[in-house]
Amino acid sequence: MTIDLGARKYLDLDQNAVLGSIVLQPFASVVLVDDGAAGLTLQRMAPAMFGVDEAADFILSVYGSGFTENSVVRWNGGDRPTGFVAGYALTATIYAADVGSVADVPVTVFDPSPVPTGTETLPLVFRVVESVSRIYLPGVLREAGP
Repeated sequence: MTIDLGARKYLDLDQNAVLGSIVLQPFASVVLVDDGAAGLTLQRMAPAMFGVDEAADFILSVYGSGFTENSVVRWNGGDRPTGFVAGYALTATIYAADVGSVADVPVTVFDPSPVPTGTETLPLVFRVVESVSRIYLPGVLREAGP
């Protein structure tokens, strides 16, 4: 089960910051302490790389905290069409031309609050490489015993 932590920052028992959302496994629990409002933060994105040899438009999902319906994903400083999923997730349309040559591209999230300057996250690097190799391993199905 995925739990949306909204726009709050929490600390686990080891004092590590927990933002965005958490996934609870069956019969597991997590103890979190509320540490106040979470600022605009970009933690990860999927995918994190793309091959030039397969250049095509695609949807980039970004995850963090403090996102609003006005937040915009920026690709190398340029705004991309952005969809609001939740306070911890956004999607953005990345164009084939954006991944047409090998590069390390900074990705950020910008939010116009507070006016007039707004807030922008620290960048994560999206890698555009020559090609991405995929390895498909065989699946093994094991029957349950009596």
